Amino acid sequence: MPAPEPDLRASFNLPFAEQLEFFRGKVPLDTERWDDIWQGAHDKSFIVAGAKGDLLADLMGAVDKAIEKGTGLEEFRKDFKQQVAKHGWTGWTGEGTPAGEAWRTRVIWETNLRTSYMAGRYAQLTDPDLLARRPYWKYIHSEAVTNPRPQHLAWSGLVLRHDHPFWQTHFPPNGFGCQCRVTSVRAPGPDDATTPPEGWDKVGENGTLPGVGKGWAYAPGRSVAEDLREIVGGKVSVLPAEVGAALAASVAKNAPAMVRATDAAFAEFFDKAYAERDRPQGSMMVVGAMRTQWVEGMAKAGVAPATAEIVTRADDVAHTFRPEKDAPMETNIFRNLPRLLRAPTAVILDTTHARPAPIPLS
Repeated sequence: MPAPEPDLRASFNLPFAEQLEFFRGKVPLDTERWDDIWQGAHDKSFIVAGAKGDLLADLMGAVDKAIEKGTGLEEFRKDFKQQVAKHGWTGWTGEGTPAGEAWRTRVIWETNLRTSYMAGRYAQLTDPDLLARRPYWKYIHSEAVTNPRPQHLAWSGLVLRHDHPFWQTHFPPNGFGCQCRVTSVRAPGPDDATTPPEGWDKVGENGTLPGVGKGWAYAPGRSVAEDLREIVGGKVSVLPAEVGAALAASVAKNAPAMVRATDAAFAEFFDKAYAERDRPQGSMMVVGAMRTQWVEGMAKAGVAPATAEIVTRADDVAHTFRPEKDAPMETNIFRNLPRLLRAPTAVILDTTHARPAPIPLS
């Protein structure tokens, strides 16, 4: 008698807010093959090869149910069978045999649960507060896997900084059925590996990296927030200040993933500026946007801004460490600048050169 299939609910600890947020940000996309879209594009699209239109939307709803309610594989199989019959879908890969149908439903269910779960974990692991305390990530191979991939097993215990290029292509899952995971740590332990195996980033003749399945060389969830942050940032910089401020406020309210991406990006910018604080700096970063009332207040004071974006320089970051230049970077409040700008105690317009006193803006 075959061993029962593992229930992923225990390992996924559902429900999981970041996981749901990631999955519900996808758009159903009609495709013929699973590789019609590539790697990070899966962050934005829900596909089931061959399924289209209303059927695809209903299948996405079935996966959403599994994520939100923590229902298992058998429940998904019932939902899948019901939706396939409802829409009259035939000719799909796996149809016609119990083994084929079991395999196809498991691939759809498990792949979506695992990628969305790890996308949620990526969002948690890149939280600036956590990165300040635990800046290293550790690759962990699942002991539940009975036939482990040799490379995945070899990577278990590998500890690298969160910004190491390894994680851009090897953040799990690294193939269909991969159950590997990542956790954060303060620093490598005495028995941890701290260098990826030689040749880890060498693309083979088949176009894949060693140990990484075709189409899996990306970190689930990484592209969504970063792409949105770049798009919004670009628009805010060219729109009139009041319009840009309104756009930024709306996005901050309705796109928490983008807010987290901004915080994480600034934390990296800050850490780099800290490491190079004794050398000349030149880089800049958009860290937020002014609120509408700030823009209006400045206009009334006769100093109307051209744009709502707020920019800081690496020089400014380095300056915050003087005169205590050797203070731990995680103790510097400036590291939380994007969050401070979203919820300030007070905002004052400095009019020292034009008026006798500053003007409160909020």
